[in-house]
Order: sequence, then C-alpha cells, then structure tokens
Amino acid sequence: MSDVGIELNFFYMHYNDARKFAEWAASQHEGDVNPSIYVRHAIISTVFASEALINRVLSEFSADPVVAEALEKASILDKWCIAPFVCGDAAQTAFDRGAEPFQSFKELIQIRNWLAHPKVEIFLKGKAPPNSTISISGKPEEYPWLEILKGESWRQSRIPKNPFELDHTHATAALSILDKMILELSGRLSGRLTDDWLNEITVRDAEGTRTYKAPVYTIWGGYGGSRS
Repeated sequence: MSDVGIELNFFYMHYNDARKFAEWAASQHEGDVNPSIYVRHAIISTVFASEALINRVLSEFSADPVVAEALEKASILDKWCIAPFVCGDAAQTAFDRGAEPFQSFKELIQIRNWLAHPKVEIFLKGKAPPNSTISISGKPEEYPWLEILKGESWRQSRIPKNPFELDHTHATAALSILDKMILELSGRLSGRLTDDWLNEITVRDAEGTRTYKAPVYTIWGGYGGSRS
C-alpha cells in the first residue's frame, strides 16, 4: 500500500451532513425527539457547505491564484458574487442581489448567524397566556407557559424564528436554496460544477509526481453514492 495525499472535499461532507439531518428530522416527526434538533444542524451544515464550495471554486477555477488568496477573508456572500468574474470571463453577469435565489441565500446566512453566534441580553417578544401555568418538579412556584415568537418567520425563506418550531421542511428549504445558488453559479462558469466535480477528491502520491481525481466516497467510512 503506497502513501498518498488526499485533499478532503468539505463541501461534500457538509452537504451530505445536512441531507442526513433533514432525513432524521423527517423520521422524528412522530417520535420522542424534537425534530428541530436536527433541523438546526441541517441549516448550519448547509451554510458550511456553501462556504466550502465557493472556496474550492475560487481555488480551482480562478485565473489568478493571487486573487483567490486575496479573497480568503472575504465574506461568503462576497465570494459568491465575485466568483463568476474571477473564475469565468469578463462578460459574466453578476448575481442579482435583489432577486431570488440570492435574497434567500443571504437570509440563510443570517439564520446560521442567528443560531451559531448567539448574543446575550437579547429579549424577544413573547406572550404569557392567561390561566396557563406550569410547575417545576420539586419547587412550589408556578410559572406562566410562554409562547415566544409563535408564528414569526424569516421573510424570504419562511423559516420560523423560533428554533423549536423548525421541522424537516425547513431543512429541505435550506438545501433547496443552496441547490439553486449552485445551479446559477454553474451556469456562469460554463457548467463546470458538474455532479462529478462536486463529488470528487484530489489524490496525489507521496512524491507529488502523479495527481488524479477520484469519487469522494472512495474514502472508507464516508457517505456512499453521489450527491444527486
């Protein structure tokens, strides 16, 4: 067995993590586990996948490696907007920031930040229904049952703001947003974002004399099959 270097495909990993979380959320809709547990992780993994993908696009397709390196600290949104120009040609049109799917993609990143970067002393509007109380075992006090953010959702995606209202449809919605962004970006890059490209890794021998592409699921223990 010879030694090789493997460039991991983190897009593949995070995207399929999100799909698996969505499946688990769907299977728990009548179970004893709140499906929102899985949906929150599906949304976060979807945004991770979007960043891993655009970093790979810039690294592999940018006409100038210096430009790709300079964009390393840019925001996810800026990278997606710039990629068609540094990886395509000068005649490329930009993403329409005021239209779909970009608006929902922007919101998806806001939702990820809402979940992953919580701030302290942020008070949300809630309701304490009259004559509705709960008691905590071992304590004499009774507390009002609170309804927080009931029915409120993000404007574009309609994903609930209450993290405990999330269900498998919202995980699917997040993945659908990324799928649409990938389709649009692929069109701006002459179709280079094929399923084969999205699902492959780069392998290099120890001496660096031979490099080849292989399906990412050839790595033992990873997800099997293709993304589609």
